[in-house]
Amino acid sequence: IYESVGQESLGIWELGWSFLIYVSFSGIGFGQALSYFIAQKDAERQHAEISSICATGWWAQCFISLVMAGAFIVVMNLPAASHGDNLALMDEIDQITIFLSLTIGVVMFGDIAHGVLIGQHKSRITEYINLVHDVLLAFAMVAALLLGYGIQGLAIVTLILRVCSELVRYGFAYAVCREMSINPFDVSIEKGATLLRYSMKTSINVMQDLLVHQSMRLLLFLSMGPLVLAAFSRYATIMRQINRLTERLSMSLSSVTSALVATGAEEEVVSLYVQSTRMAVLISLPLLTVFAVAGDLIVSLWMGPEFVVDYVAVLLAAGALLLANYSISYRLLSGLNAHGRIGLFS
Repeated sequence: IYESVGQESLGIWELGWSFLIYVSFSGIGFGQALSYFIAQKDAERQHAEISSICATGWWAQCFISLVMAGAFIVVMNLPAASHGDNLALMDEIDQITIFLSLTIGVVMFGDIAHGVLIGQHKSRITEYINLVHDVLLAFAMVAALLLGYGIQGLAIVTLILRVCSELVRYGFAYAVCREMSINPFDVSIEKGATLLRYSMKTSINVMQDLLVHQSMRLLLFLSMGPLVLAAFSRYATIMRQINRLTERLSMSLSSVTSALVATGAEEEVVSLYVQSTRMAVLISLPLLTVFAVAGDLIVSLWMGPEFVVDYVAVLLAAGALLLANYSISYRLLSGLNAHGRIGLFS
């Protein structure tokens, strides 16, 4: 992107892309609630309840999808308004906003299928879908840039591949969970209230993360421009990959915990917590150490010396030291339906 369209356009793309990424892996909405209750009902052999849970969650997610897509449009219009004298910049923002807002809506819809697969303990399937999507997206992005389509081309291929991957995810979800339904006649007000209570706890945690990171990026863009945001985002991108590794490894802990409690094996949750925390720290600590020590060198080799900002790598690594334990704690508390307080504290 930097070599094709320059650092300013890279900063614009980072503002929209980072919002999409956080929404993609945040679990905001009803997806996590579905995974919790599906795992619980499956363990209790109450399969008849699953159709109503899925249908209720899917229709509720429709509303959340519209809200998040609208929020993204508002966020992208703020820098456009502040740089009204830069017509080229405003045009680039307008080009990507419509496609990325549609992509965010698709991601939100797909989170229901993701939650069904996690609830059925099929996290491997959803991760394979993510892996294939990411590889294809990387090649498609390179092709779009080489063909001269700029960041608008990036937004278009992002939307197309996300639609394809979520359709595949829904196909696997229906194959794995025959009780899955989006029939409006299966919607239950009672189930909706139960799902809403759970998802509100999840959303507290998600929104604090989304608001902090996106507000910081937006303020950086408004105060210092897209060039500075592009430089900072190189470090944040590396940091995000380390954090995502821990989050992906702990993805299925919520449904596993829910199933253990439903079958009366509460004592195994303690062992699961201890072993999972050890694994997360053993994986993330060496990566954070390398990033803290050699982060500037990595960014310089990757992007060039003009992207190096002193002390950012050390500060980001220090801030992420406790994330491994937090991620595990949050997932297990989600499996116990007791994750509201940790979100409020955060």
